[in-house]
Amino acid sequence: MKRTLSLIALGLLLAACSSKTPSSAVTTAPAGSPGTAGNTGSVTTGAPAVTTPATTAPSAAAADVGITGCSVDPNDNTFVNLTGTIVNHDSQTDDYDITITFLQGSTRVGSTDDIENAITAGQNATWSTSGSITPINTGTVTCQLSSVSRTPSS
Repeated sequence: MKRTLSLIALGLLLAACSSKTPSSAVTTAPAGSPGTAGNTGSVTTGAPAVTTPATTAPSAAAADVGITGCSVDPNDNTFVNLTGTIVNHDSQTDDYDITITFLQGSTRVGSTDDIENAITAGQNATWSTSGSITPINTGTVTCQLSSVSRTPSS
């Protein structure tokens, strides 16, 4: 029984050590650094660290959306500010509904939505929003693109 438990523990340890961070997952810049293009963010001095992992939304619309900045408010650690980009790869003008989830470890500490209207075919656009969190500690806050829907503009 002990050997079986030891083998299971060893297997879990090896799996954890060998897992790779997806190439589109990016840890944020040092405190006070501005965000850069792509799925990055910035951390503000005195705030919990912020990271932006790969998109988990499996839709084609999710490929159109990126997070360029994600930072905890320096004056209120219960507030996160986000910026991003949209490149409409569709052949028509579309509206986007973007949902971001905030995590500390595997614990969901908040979420926010942003709606961007009338993004023309081929257009590069920027978006910004903010959301509230209920931090469980001063650890890293992860901003995760959890869903994107794209519908034709009316």
